[in-house]
Amino acid sequence: MKGRDKMKISLVIAFLAIASFGGYSNSFAETKYTRYYGNDRVLTSIESAKTFSSDVLVIAPAYSYQDAISAMNIVNKFNGRMILVGNGDNIGQFENDKSIKSVYIVGGNEGNRKISSAIDLKLAKNATVNRITGKDIYETNRKTLELTKYKNIGVATGEVYADALSSYGVLREENLGILLVNGKKSYNSSGYNVVYTFGGKNTVVQDGGQRIAGVDRYDTSNKIAQKTAMKNVVFVDGRNYADSMSAVNITNSKKADIVLVPRNKNAQTMNIAKNAGEIFVVGGPKSVEDQYVRQAIDGTPAVNTGGQNSSGNIPINYADGWIRVNMPSALTSDIKYNVMSSVAEEETAITFYSKYHYDKSSSSFKEGLICDLALVDVNFDYPSTYVEIGRVIKNGVQKKVVVFVQTEQSFLDNSNTGISIYKKNTKQVFDLMRNSVVGIDGAKYIKASGDPLKKFEI
Repeated sequence: MKGRDKMKISLVIAFLAIASFGGYSNSFAETKYTRYYGNDRVLTSIESAKTFSSDVLVIAPAYSYQDAISAMNIVNKFNGRMILVGNGDNIGQFENDKSIKSVYIVGGNEGNRKISSAIDLKLAKNATVNRITGKDIYETNRKTLELTKYKNIGVATGEVYADALSSYGVLREENLGILLVNGKKSYNSSGYNVVYTFGGKNTVVQDGGQRIAGVDRYDTSNKIAQKTAMKNVVFVDGRNYADSMSAVNITNSKKADIVLVPRNKNAQTMNIAKNAGEIFVVGGPKSVEDQYVRQAIDGTPAVNTGGQNSSGNIPINYADGWIRVNMPSALTSDIKYNVMSSVAEEETAITFYSKYHYDKSSSSFKEGLICDLALVDVNFDYPSTYVEIGRVIKNGVQKKVVVFVQTEQSFLDNSNTGISIYKKNTKQVFDLMRNSVVGIDGAKYIKASGDPLKKFEI
């Protein structure tokens, strides 16, 4: 890899215990990795921001990864430190940091994107405070590009965080901005020179510049890292953005590529680690487990490769870190799932497919959609094919948990075998929706009364 020092990394079996209060810790080997984390995503961002000095502070909402990605434009342009804030006004040590001269607050005016005006009052005593706010995530993103005057850009989908976050090393090194788009349709790049498109055609359908894409988010992350001359690497969770966004601070302070930790042994990731001068991890041991970091570095097999936990379940996290479906591993022979699908109002979803349907159009067996499990705003007026199965509450924000169901089974023929397979797999997925959805990362899940899915059983 261009510019990377060659150094063989061998890990010792024992790692130091990580203190529960947060901060940073070292896991020692012939080469060590340093972990930065806090008790939650806000504190993790504050810890990572302590790694270097700057008189520019950039603040983004902790529960809107799109705004945090847009904030990367300002962080990159002005060499700022980025911290995340939740529903309150906790900004840690930065409240009384008189070295801060400029503050940029990126977000919206309501819901997960809102940042308390109390923060402006706290920081205005010593610094100039600027708010960058748009009616939606895409307008906010464009405003950060206008502010920073980037004309050369990379493009990534605004529907999934992974590719945009992984791109930060290239953006930093080549002085590029990031443009977020609805990747499923054409976008207007007038006034910009698109240097890179991050992600495959399934995430950004329009071509522009050089496309960097892999078979999945981990492969894409590796390919992006191989484009830079950075000598170090910072590993982050590839399934949940909660702590991962804070890695931009480590890229700035340590000149480290952001690489997603895969759940399986990955030769490309191991090669990146092998050639790294220093290795860092952002996120606590519950989100980026030591065993998966070891596996990413030297291939030591993780005990729970593939995500299966000790109960025999596969925890399927909703992409935005609110809910999880605990799916028995035995169902993987019947059911396939995907956490990256997009449904109404650009919400991410967990999509469930039945394996081995009969597809009439191609006369072959293939996967067929059963349903989407999604979070939508409480004021979302959903059609009759959306079934509300509960509510989830986090940091005072409430969302509906809905299932988008299929009313016509277009993938089936009329054979008894085909109908039987679809009925069985649909019932198994519906039972997951009824019994196996839980709140995560501080979210409380409240099931709807009765059985809202019953009328859609076949």
